[in-house]
Formats: sequence, C-alpha cells, structure tokens
Amino acid sequence: MPKPLLIKLFFPIFFVSCSSVPRSDLPVDADFILEGRIGVRSLDGAMRSSIRWLQSGSKFEMTLWGPLGQGKTRLVGDATLTTMQNANGERFDGASPDEILEQYFGISTPIDAFRIWVLGRPKIHPPARDIERDDQGDLIAFNQLGFNLAYGDYRVVGGQRLPYRVICLQGDTKITILVERWTLP
Repeated sequence: MPKPLLIKLFFPIFFVSCSSVPRSDLPVDADFILEGRIGVRSLDGAMRSSIRWLQSGSKFEMTLWGPLGQGKTRLVGDATLTTMQNANGERFDGASPDEILEQYFGISTPIDAFRIWVLGRPKIHPPARDIERDDQGDLIAFNQLGFNLAYGDYRVVGGQRLPYRVICLQGDTKITILVERWTLP
C-alpha cells in the first residue's frame, strides 16, 4: 500500500472521535512507562500525537491520541502478536508489532529494538556502529539495523540517566519522541 494512502487512512483513525481506551492488562511490574509526544515525518506526510508506552518484558501497550484526547488508538502485544484498537472500536490483529506499524501507520521500525533504543541503549546483536558519547558518557548517536539514532536531554530517573529526546532516522522517515515523564519500577 503506498504511503500517501496510508497517511490518508491513518488520520481518520487517529483523529475521528474521542474514545476511552480499555485499561491495561499488563503486569504492574513494568520495565518502564514512557509518556510524551511522538512525531513521524516522511516525504509522504507527517503526524504527531501523544503517547503512553508501557513495556513489561516483551509485552507492550501503546496508547496514542491526538489533541484534546481525540482518536485514541491502542496497540497491545508482544514480539509475536499485536492487536490494534482504534477510536471507532475496530480491532486489527497482526502477526507482529512491526507488521501492524507498517500496515496501518506506514512506519517500518523494529519495535523489539526500539524498546531498547528508547532507553538510550543499542541492542546487543548486531553490534551498533558509529557510537558517539557526550562528556558524561551518555549515548548521543549510533547506527544499528539500518537506523540512525540520536539522543539528547538526559535526566536522572530512578537512579539511571534516560534520554528525554530520541530521534530515529531511516531513509526519508524520521521518528521523534519527546518524553515528558519516565516511570520506572
């Protein structure tokens, strides 16, 4: 499906109506909860939304919504199965989160890697390249799996330094996450 068509389909799903999203069924002992804003820009268009991402092991729950809480979309899953529920209550199932993100949002990002990248760390395999660190030892850039990542605005949360700005580039696609709050166990 061409990206312009995906973006045209994406905006109605995201911004049609205000809807409540069911509560999480993930365990309370989450690895992290990230709350903030996400933006995706490509040659075919751009979108911005608020994000709440709960990660617990390989399980995740992401809730995305537009201005004034409009168009809540919820993705729940793990590395093998993901379910997306949009503001209209429609459910879509995919074999992997990557498949759902690609099919419905036009974003080709390995979510299993991104759950590690968002914490300001590269995956162990394959090795990251072009690693850059600042004077405090914080990771500010690297390349892995064909993605260029850049980090900034590190702050101490629960005894560890975490980035509050994450930029992921692949080709013409740029994903920016601006963290407003990290919650760690």
